[in-house]
Amino acid sequence: MLDLMNPEERPEQVQRYGVYTIRTATEDGVVYARSFIVLRNGYSVIIRFTRLQDYAGFKVYKPISSNAEKKLYYICGMLNYVLVDHGRRFGIRHVFGITAEMLQEYFDHYTAEKKADGEYRGRDSITKCIGAVTAFMANLSWKFGGFMKVTRKSLYCDEVAYDRHGRRFFKAVPLFQVSGMPVRKKIFRDIPYKVFEILVPMAFRYARDIAFGLCLQAFAGLRSGEVCSVRQECSPLGRGITFTELGGRVVSAVVDVTQEIRIRDDDVEVGMIKKERRQGVYPAFLEAFCKAYELHREFLSPELRLYGQLLYENQLGTHALRHWFTVQLVLRGEDIGSIQYWRGDSSPESSFLYLQNKGDLTRELKASNDRLVIMLVSGWGDFDDGSV
Repeated sequence: MLDLMNPEERPEQVQRYGVYTIRTATEDGVVYARSFIVLRNGYSVIIRFTRLQDYAGFKVYKPISSNAEKKLYYICGMLNYVLVDHGRRFGIRHVFGITAEMLQEYFDHYTAEKKADGEYRGRDSITKCIGAVTAFMANLSWKFGGFMKVTRKSLYCDEVAYDRHGRRFFKAVPLFQVSGMPVRKKIFRDIPYKVFEILVPMAFRYARDIAFGLCLQAFAGLRSGEVCSVRQECSPLGRGITFTELGGRVVSAVVDVTQEIRIRDDDVEVGMIKKERRQGVYPAFLEAFCKAYELHREFLSPELRLYGQLLYENQLGTHALRHWFTVQLVLRGEDIGSIQYWRGDSSPESSFLYLQNKGDLTRELKASNDRLVIMLVSGWGDFDDGSV
């Protein structure tokens, strides 16, 4: 067995605990993930899978989308601190040898350590860490009994509590206490209304691919990850947005974020839903939301979506606009000599090939000189039509 505690080992011999997550989907498109605690070497290559994730929590029933990934990160942090970084000092090599005093030292370290941004961890993060690690050790103690140096009594105390119906029960509370540093970090997120009035129109003009996402946040209060999980009204996976009309007027719009569904065929994660729900659009913003959705649908026209798919599947050539230029010459009735001149060709072969396909080009494309002039003169500002 390799020595987890030897810091002088070569990278391929180093072993540290980490989390490995697999994300997939059911036949119905429901996305779910499964996380594992693994051992990685100094090159971050997985060298061994463990079963330690089985002790992160026990439940008789849990939704298929439930995953203990966040808890596993807390647990791996403790395992690396106690077994890898300080295992030699503690004189232990196995999780069975961890004591309550070692856990307390780790919690103190976790509380006092600064994050990458230079800030201290907040109360919620510290509480979740203590809860996840304590439950993990308690589950191991329940499973392996006398092999463990910690017992449930050294991890928890039972306090009397009452539910909302006034029924009395005992609540397990971790026996660990820490003193945290004050967190003064403030997130700047104030947007004056005048700035917002400029932001949304500019988004629909210059960044139409994300403009409707901004409106979902501004008019329905969705989180950024939830925005990426919203589907269209006509989605084959189910209505992503439901509009209710009364007398030809939209009276409500509801966004479906009840379940994370596989949207991309390549299984790339698009965003997490923090709270599954059907989120209504605030009535005062309903008219603006409907207009934004209408503009978004225009942006997702079938012709543009089809070409977008072709761009994903093929690499656009460096002479693509030169090809577009030649097509316009053909559609404007230029002869082979003129085409050769304007293209700067040394031979007429390429020009002749375009003239042979003139019939197909005429059916597929339209001359656009007037529209091009209007677009350039207006500086792309008020030009909302599809393509040139």
